[in-house]
Amino acid sequence: MVSRVARRVVVAVLLACVRAPAGAAITLDVTLSPEVRADGVHVVARVRNRGTDAANDVIPRLRFENAARNGPPEHMNPGDTHDWPVDFPRPEHDGRYPLVATVSYADNGYRGYSAVSAALVDVGAVVPSGIRGTVAPLAVDVEGSLVITVQNDDPTPRKLTAGLLLPDELGGWRDLGRVAATPGHPATLSAPVQVRGAVAGSAYGVQAVVRAVTGDVETAALLPGTIRVLSATPLDWKQVVQRVAIGLAVLFVVTEVVLGVRALRRRHAA
Repeated sequence: MVSRVARRVVVAVLLACVRAPAGAAITLDVTLSPEVRADGVHVVARVRNRGTDAANDVIPRLRFENAARNGPPEHMNPGDTHDWPVDFPRPEHDGRYPLVATVSYADNGYRGYSAVSAALVDVGAVVPSGIRGTVAPLAVDVEGSLVITVQNDDPTPRKLTAGLLLPDELGGWRDLGRVAATPGHPATLSAPVQVRGAVAGSAYGVQAVVRAVTGDVETAALLPGTIRVLSATPLDWKQVVQRVAIGLAVLFVVTEVVLGVRALRRRHAA
């Protein structure tokens, strides 16, 4: 016979489902504050949860040149702000360098999501990039292509290196290779995007990172863009969890009733 503990578990699950706030959402704002010092580059990654639901296991992953740093996980309730300080080696040469971050987190159903951010770090003398460009807005259902246009304002042709910083649910970081950029002739790049668990109806910020090297001088530019995820029938995970929980509760109750009836029959037969 189903135990009293099992019945209590069923009741607790049902109450948790009924009390789950409708329309709850997590929105993380990520700000990167770099400070160049004599012995390295100090960065503070600040994350604020301006959503209406708690974020679990919030972990910033930062990359600067050839170094990567991860912050310890934190639980962030709505309205919470948390700072993660990290340190990187100082680049050998002066220049402008990109700093990129992906902040992963989980909702109360422990489904994983992420937010991205990027900043430029001037080491030594300020080196303007001479790079302009745009990232065309993209609306995607399952997969599509993001179009990036790059303009070289330097008087000499340059080989540019491009990368695309995407949230994990859109594929994560993607190297786009090198592109020849001639002054006065914009270059176009196309980056495939595939939806991997992104929330339907949400807009995700992305960053194209474009770098150029002249001699020993490094410079870079960031081109922001937006990807909107579409779906005719977005999947409401909370409704799915509620239905599964209710179905399991009904199964428990029916099983207990059947076993109880059988026990009564055995007693009467005895």
